[in-house]
Amino acid sequence: MNSPFMGPGSPSVNAVGGTQPKKENRNMQSAEQLVLDLSNPDLRENALLELSKKRELFQDLAPLLWNSFGTIAALLQEIVSIYPVLSPPNLTPAQSNRVCNALALLQCVASHPDTRMSFLNAHIPLYLYPFLNTTSKSRPFEYLRLTSLGVIGALVKVDDTEVISFLLSTEIIPLCLRTMEMGSELSKTVATFIVQKILLDDVGLDYICTTAERFFAVGRVLGNMVTALSEQPSSRLLKHIIRCYLRLSDNPRACDALRSCLPDMLRDATFSTCLREDPTTRRWLQQLLHNVQGPRVALQAGGFDHMLERKHIFLSLSLPTPALRSQLHRCPPWALRYVWHNAAILDGKVAVYVISLSSASSFSELSQEDGKRVDVKQWRKGEKNIASGYVDEGFIASGSHEQEENAKLHAIE
Repeated sequence: MNSPFMGPGSPSVNAVGGTQPKKENRNMQSAEQLVLDLSNPDLRENALLELSKKRELFQDLAPLLWNSFGTIAALLQEIVSIYPVLSPPNLTPAQSNRVCNALALLQCVASHPDTRMSFLNAHIPLYLYPFLNTTSKSRPFEYLRLTSLGVIGALVKVDDTEVISFLLSTEIIPLCLRTMEMGSELSKTVATFIVQKILLDDVGLDYICTTAERFFAVGRVLGNMVTALSEQPSSRLLKHIIRCYLRLSDNPRACDALRSCLPDMLRDATFSTCLREDPTTRRWLQQLLHNVQGPRVALQAGGFDHMLERKHIFLSLSLPTPALRSQLHRCPPWALRYVWHNAAILDGKVAVYVISLSSASSFSELSQEDGKRVDVKQWRKGEKNIASGYVDEGFIASGSHEQEENAKLHAIE
């Protein structure tokens, strides 16, 4: 019987609503069959391809993948099967495409609210970390890193402190920093987005700012990226970099350090054209500069409490001796930044030895007691003073400036 509110030519309720459920049922039946095919090695490659292409069409595909017998094990088998070709790097395009299809399905599981925490509790992301640790810039490896980052990105999209804590505990930051240094623009963008989301959580911000080493590790990579963007601009990547800096400025000790190490290209008009059509990022940058150039925040104990603006010069890097340890009580941010640049060479056994610029005699005395010979050789070239630093006659760095003492500082920094 027709409703009194429907005309004689109006379709019935069943006619209107019946088509969509039938289509959904067909899609679900197709998805179920493809998921079953994943457990069959002979049918798996085609199933991976079809499911990854049509995953947006299949509602509740993630719970189906997670709860069906043997499916996640089959996906993990695809992942671990290519570990042997990671080093030396022999990954073929076909292998990369196949494992990336498996990763796309894991991303589906990572992004679904009903399966995200189960995915995390099973420590599935750890299987992806070897991919993020690769350094080959070939297309198969770049595609592999990008898809792996997509899985991690799906986890952090939803603000969840438990997710952030897990990623921090499994050392995701160094892996993201590696990609931010050597990946393609797209990979850099996703990796920077992940770092941004970690920083936006209070747990993540505290983790990064707990030690100077962590802060300057992140700051160094962000600074290098800003320098690279000045030559090849990318508004999308720059947006995430500025947001990371802005979030770091929310920490008083980190904000004080940024006064010294924030790239000058963010302070001038270098990126004005790049940000012309992005009012949100321009506002973030203005707020960042306001935070960094505003009134000095009183430093608290710990972390960066030794970053006071006294003119000291960085001497050497090694294990501290009692005589030199007494010199460690004050150190400016640029010295700590230099320490971080050299930390990898010294296997992390780093100490900062500083002396006042006015105490030139201490230079040789301290270095001799530590068993190190430290020299700064200077000469003029035209209008500039040039200084080069040597430790045990090995060249470390050089710098130049119109004034002699500033040349020394540039060499050390």
